[in-house]
Amino acid sequence: MIALMVLDIDGVVTDGRERLVGTPEESSKSICYIDLDAVHEARRQGMQFALLTAEDNSMTQQIANRFGIDALFAGYKDKRQGLEEIAAQFKLNLKTVCFVGDAN
Repeated sequence: MIALMVLDIDGVVTDGRERLVGTPEESSKSICYIDLDAVHEARRQGMQFALLTAEDNSMTQQIANRFGIDALFAGYKDKRQGLEEIAAQFKLNLKTVCFVGDAN
């Protein structure tokens, strides 16, 4: 049984595109309301969520806040290491953690 869903940001909770509107600090990402609804419904039913991303900026925190994510793990280029740390923090066996992302 899955106890925790871990999602990457780019290409999973966003469409992978970045819109530049001026300086790099002003870039934006798009999220879909259908995805927001799905995460909120799963959380209502007891599923826990974490975000695991290589990025480490204010946008990652904004996305985590908007989705109501339980934990944000930013700055992890090594997704396997990040997953192991997340499992340890949540006191879960990796077999109960589902990761959706583009890790190598």
